[in-house]
Amino acid sequence: MDDYIFEEVKIKKTSSPDFILNNKEIDIWSEGYIEFHSKSIIEYIRDVLLEFEKKDIDP
Repeated sequence: MDDYIFEEVKIKKTSSPDFILNNKEIDIWSEGYIEFHSKSIIEYIRDVLLEFEKKDIDP
């Protein structure tokens, strides 16, 4: 299997593209979406794994 290295990507309000979800443009800076780009990939994965652990689910 190949090894992949992901460089952390930071999206800034001034440089973010338009995002479309279900054929509607969304504001990724609004409260419902900001968590998806305000964390690093590692933080996001850690949080999801902790949620699984709280629910006693083996991912």
